[in-house]
Amino acid sequence: MSLLHHLTGWLLDAYPVHVGMAVWLLADNGARHRLIDPYAPAFYLAGTHADLTQATRLLLQRHIAHRSTMVQRRELWKADTIPVCELAIVNPTCFRQAVKLLMESIPRLRFYQADVALPQLYFYDRRLFPLCRCEADVASDAVILAIRARDSPWETDYPLPPLSIMELMLEGASPNPNHGGAFHLLVRVEDNERRLEGEDAVGLIQTVNGLLQRHDPDVLLTDWGDSYILPRLLHLAQRASIPLALNRDAAQSVAVRSARSYFSYGRVLAQAGARTLHGRLHLDRRNSFALAETGLAGLFEQARVTKVPIQQMARTTTGTGITSMQLERAHQAGILIPYRKQEAEAFKTAFELLETDQGGLTYAPISGYHEDVGELDFASMYPTIMTRFNVSPETVNCACCEGDPTAMVPEICHHTCRKLQGLVPQVLAPLLTKRAAYKQQLKTASNAAMRRIIDQR
Repeated sequence: MSLLHHLTGWLLDAYPVHVGMAVWLLADNGARHRLIDPYAPAFYLAGTHADLTQATRLLLQRHIAHRSTMVQRRELWKADTIPVCELAIVNPTCFRQAVKLLMESIPRLRFYQADVALPQLYFYDRRLFPLCRCEADVASDAVILAIRARDSPWETDYPLPPLSIMELMLEGASPNPNHGGAFHLLVRVEDNERRLEGEDAVGLIQTVNGLLQRHDPDVLLTDWGDSYILPRLLHLAQRASIPLALNRDAAQSVAVRSARSYFSYGRVLAQAGARTLHGRLHLDRRNSFALAETGLAGLFEQARVTKVPIQQMARTTTGTGITSMQLERAHQAGILIPYRKQEAEAFKTAFELLETDQGGLTYAPISGYHEDVGELDFASMYPTIMTRFNVSPETVNCACCEGDPTAMVPEICHHTCRKLQGLVPQVLAPLLTKRAAYKQQLKTASNAAMRRIIDQR
């Protein structure tokens, strides 16, 4: 395997395949490259020697190729390291299968780093992130020998690739096309718009395929793409027995996530399903809070700092992004991430709850005109408080500062650590710094277009 070339460009997409991670690079010369990084994602097991031996034997019996190594790692809430077995799965598409097999077969084992999405784990391990400027040494068979980022997610003045965008919309649609009605498909590329009407299934799919092949967009930007347009096109393509070329990677199928309902703050909320692509991005403006609130510039900013792939970041919450940042920080520090760990709060009496849980308490003001009114304000209130006072799950009521009067929270019997910075403040501090830098840039930017981008970021 000889070195063919050295590529520089932007990282658009990454997803697991049988031989590693498929990585799409938008090169500086405009070419789009599908590369393979022979990456073996790892999770960790803690248990008895007999259970760990049984685990590796089970993987061999199921022909799941892996590499096992005993290492020392630390849990977030503990000071000392523990011995764990690092299991690197050679075929990343078998990662979930391996975790499920061992969980069902040996429930006594403790699992770590087992439920982190593989693209995120890849970004953590390779220190990459979506749309980063990167350089790669690539062999003649498109295998990555080495890849590294050339910029930082904390830069505020970074170049983005010249992404080509194709829009799919519905003309004459009701507020929600899933409720019925007659409408036509509109395709827009730059300033050119085409209305597709009066065509049978075969003609429509052939036309869409022709447009995708001719323009080869990096981004498919839709209205109602997740819930209506893409499912409808895929159904027509299946009926006409014609493959629909939505993916740049022809070997991959369109990833489907079903719609779901969930309960939050006393309400039942509905979330549309998702249709995500490989090698190009599908972003649905009607199914993305981030895209609707912050535009493309804001969405790209969130994906860069959280290391969540762009298509997933578009369809998830800011909280999920913050969680990813915490996972990455822990992963880089060699801290074990428990599988679906939820650390319960310590028991409080009713009086303790009344004294300590006042964060959401708001007094109704007395109506009227008042003089000599003072205001105390925190910039980005909760993140600033957590950063300034080192509030994090492992720093509240830590053992090392129990007798330190300077660590006490006034009026309540709790304290925060004064010796080690917690995981949450470590994650929030650079976010606050970057946000402040953007606010300063917003004051001095003279160009209206640049001001809009900074505001979205």
